[in-house]
Formats: sequence, structure tokens, C-alpha cells
Amino acid sequence: MKKKDEIAVEKILDCAKEEFMEKGFEGASMRSIAEKSGYTTGMVYGRFADKSQLFKELVGEAADKLFDYFSQSEDNFAELPPNIRSRFPRSCTL
Repeated sequence: MKKKDEIAVEKILDCAKEEFMEKGFEGASMRSIAEKSGYTTGMVYGRFADKSQLFKELVGEAADKLFDYFSQSEDNFAELPPNIRSRFPRSCTL
């Protein structure tokens, strides 16, 4: 069974995701996220220092995976023989 704090964090994250999707990062507000989640602004700030930390909690893992995939793609491209790499436009080369 989940603890109350875990449930609260999940609810805050769900509401934050909606808020960011609707309003973007700049338009989203911690106060609105708190209201939608049914918690006080103080409680939200007690779990997330600021909007940036809350956003990173939502997208951090996916962003890290995307970065790793891109980095691996760059490495794989760099290992291609020069005659194959030369077939790509200069804007695609590293």
C-alpha cells in the first residue's frame, strides 16, 4: 500500500503534467498545480523546490533516454566508413 506522501506526489505530478501540457512551462504556475491537485502551495513547494524541479521530475527520465539515444547515434555515425558518411549532406555530419 502506498504512503500518503507517495499518493500526494503522484497527484501533484499528474496535475503538473496537465498544467504544463495546457500552458507550457512559462504559463504553468505552482499555485495552479497546487489548486488542481487539492493540496496547498506550501505542500507542493515542500516536495518540489520550484517549477523547474517539478518539470525535471516529469521529463527527466525521458529526456535522458533521448539524449543517450542521440549520443549513441552520433557515435554510430562517426564509426561509419568515410565513403558512406560522405553520402550525407554536410548539415548531417558531426
